[in-house]
Amino acid sequence: MHIHVVEDSPCHLETQLELVRILESLYTSEGVRLLLVEAGTGDVSLAYLRSFGPPANRRDVAGKYLRLGVLSGEEYLDIVSEWPLILWGVEDKELYKSATSRYLADLGVVTADPEPAASPTFFDVSRRRANVIVKNSIAKMKEIGENKAALIANFSLVPLIVDDLRQTGASASIHRATKGHAPRSLVKAIFAYKNGYATIDCLYERPLEQQAPVLEVIGPELSERLMQWLQRHPQDIRTLDPHLFEQVVAEILAERHFDIDLNVRTVAGEVDIVAFSADRLGTRVGYVIECKRYRAERVRLSAVVRLLGIKEELSRALGLDRALFVTTADFTQDARRLEQSRWDLSLRNYEAVAEWLHQYHASSGLYLPLRSRPRG
Repeated sequence: MHIHVVEDSPCHLETQLELVRILESLYTSEGVRLLLVEAGTGDVSLAYLRSFGPPANRRDVAGKYLRLGVLSGEEYLDIVSEWPLILWGVEDKELYKSATSRYLADLGVVTADPEPAASPTFFDVSRRRANVIVKNSIAKMKEIGENKAALIANFSLVPLIVDDLRQTGASASIHRATKGHAPRSLVKAIFAYKNGYATIDCLYERPLEQQAPVLEVIGPELSERLMQWLQRHPQDIRTLDPHLFEQVVAEILAERHFDIDLNVRTVAGEVDIVAFSADRLGTRVGYVIECKRYRAERVRLSAVVRLLGIKEELSRALGLDRALFVTTADFTQDARRLEQSRWDLSLRNYEAVAEWLHQYHASSGLYLPLRSRPRG
């Protein structure tokens, strides 16, 4: 059993790029596919992102987040490659938290939950961490029948890990992604506070960051994958490009058997969506639809009144009977009161859009034929 111990330094770009090169070399020359990582427990793979975009798009987006320090080198490789890599966390969460708190205390950083004065030293906790990391690494290798693995560890842990490995009888080799540099000032700079305790680059505290690149990997176009993602994560609709949000709304309506035209140029200016459907009696009903992708700002009464004015102007020319305003935020009370007084006005906020997404039935293709043409 042999473990390649790769000396790492989190959020240091040159180190992470060298880490990628080392892992690529280990895979191509020795077939090393099991990547054991600290600061996480169990399956920490990001390979699921591979299904959300073409290789070039994945590489561009993953490269961006690697440079920002959100992704590590092994995570980057897991996203951009097609190799059957296994990313497995071998950390003990409580020991990790204790080590982080102890390290902060040694640096003089005050946290909301400081370590007690009589707590073990940073070195003592690191020794215990290294022992657990080695134990968990060997257990995983035996479980899946791998006789080679790469263990990526912070530069401060590497000597302890190698010492423990040799005591178990396993052989070890060291690869220095840091190239001998240990940028402690950078390590100190990337501490972030969350829920009362500080973390360095802890995978335990990064679920949102792991999902942040997903929409960029999917790409800026309306697609089946985008609709499937938004069904599971409707809150992400607030992060869409405004024009893409219009297309998502149009796709939802198309699935509901509306006849859709997007970005219609009319005598009253450009309209986001013009849609037609049949009511219960089979009568054709036309809608002028305005879409606003806001994060928190409420849609004001003046915007709703403007939409009604456009509807009145286009009513005779295009047969538009009703106005529909859709937003990812909400509406002011004045706008809601106006809706209650008008039979031809409907306002739909984030909760309504999320419910639409929940009810949307994915198919083998999009319902919406994207087109844009002049009207009126």
